[in-house]
Amino acid sequence: MVMQHGNLFIVALSLMAGITARAESLYLHIWESDGNWTVLDLGQVDKLTFRENGMQVLDAGDNLVKSFSSAGLASMEVSEQKVSGIIGIGSETDKSPIKLEGKILTIKEDGALAIHDAGGRLCVEILSVSAGQTVDLSAIVNGVYVVTLNGSTVKIRI
Repeated sequence: MVMQHGNLFIVALSLMAGITARAESLYLHIWESDGNWTVLDLGQVDKLTFRENGMQVLDAGDNLVKSFSSAGLASMEVSEQKVSGIIGIGSETDKSPIKLEGKILTIKEDGALAIHDAGGRLCVEILSVSAGQTVDLSAIVNGVYVVTLNGSTVKIRI
């Protein structure tokens, strides 16, 4: 279940219904507009409260676990997985199959390129790229992305 900022109330009701049914195995993934990603174990969460200024996450004793500003919330998703399906993310280095300068991505080896946002959504896919080719990423918003090229996965921040 994925939600965008404008549907917070409806999704909150859905979340709370799901929490009572299966709290031990569900996690709430929250992406903020600045690229931060928070994962909360719904077995430890009793309430989500929404107000004009944002969302508060409370435990069974009504203690504040975490709060988020309304402006900072980008999306939320409930998942049975605590972590994303991506394992072994590296950062851009000299050994990386890519080089990022501003919003221009330079490819260092031939292959297939995929770029996903922090929510796992596919943003860019090029089935065949060549070493030396550049990809202009100015059309995508600033944030954290995962770039996959020939099985190598690299995290970038634009």
